[in-house]
Amino acid sequence: MDAKARCMQVLHEQQVIKALPLRAMVGHVLSFEQVLTHLLHQARAQARLRSLQERKDRTAAFAAP
Repeated sequence: MDAKARCMQVLHEQQVIKALPLRAMVGHVLSFEQVLTHLLHQARAQARLRSLQERKDRTAAFAAP
């Protein structure tokens, strides 16, 4: 996170590959706490979706003839 530039930096192997403006995540400028809360909600939603997909994959394997 680059507070001065108001962006989130995406790193790969210690190299910045993309800088996302904080405004782009939700459409307006956020405080640091708001960014953390937003990211936490996003991470939880992704975990729930991944869990649901894994559960569907497991049950589909049993349902297939």
